[in-house]
Amino acid sequence: MKTTKLEKLNACKDAVKWVKTQKSILQAWLNCERGDWMLWLAEKLNVDDKKLTLTKVKIVEPVRHLLKDQRSKDALQACFNYANGKITRKRLNVYAADAYAAYAAAAADVDDKKLTMAADAAYAYAAYAAANALLRAANFAADAADAYVRVNSLKKSADICREYLTDEVILKYKNLKV
Repeated sequence: MKTTKLEKLNACKDAVKWVKTQKSILQAWLNCERGDWMLWLAEKLNVDDKKLTLTKVKIVEPVRHLLKDQRSKDALQACFNYANGKITRKRLNVYAADAYAAYAAAAADVDDKKLTMAADAAYAYAAYAAANALLRAANFAADAADAYVRVNSLKKSADICREYLTDEVILKYKNLKV
């Protein structure tokens, strides 16, 4: 398929190269095994913020048990609450600031890599860091050296993206002017 729109959005070279092997944007979306690419596209297309937040919450849920700092746990809950219309974006930003403090404290303790990565995940959630930062945290929280864990996590995140974002991403991509 043509990749002019992806190139206009400044997609990475690997994604553009892979998409060229697909027949359509829908086929590319359905076949993609890279949740990080899918989240990136959804963000670039300005998908509904609450829907995108809920998708990220669902992706990172498997590492929720690694969170030790209550501020990180609260930030994850705040993201869920925001996605479900229970709190405002302004209130979510307060939790984001608290989660950042948890992240900074954990990052200072380089001996506890899992805690650092989990705090990173919480911060990435709440502060809307780049999708790859979110997935890096989720993918490597269990075992940074295990490539299988990373690939499997990316596939699972891709499935979650398809579950929550497909209709809006495909519509917005098709309507994108080049």
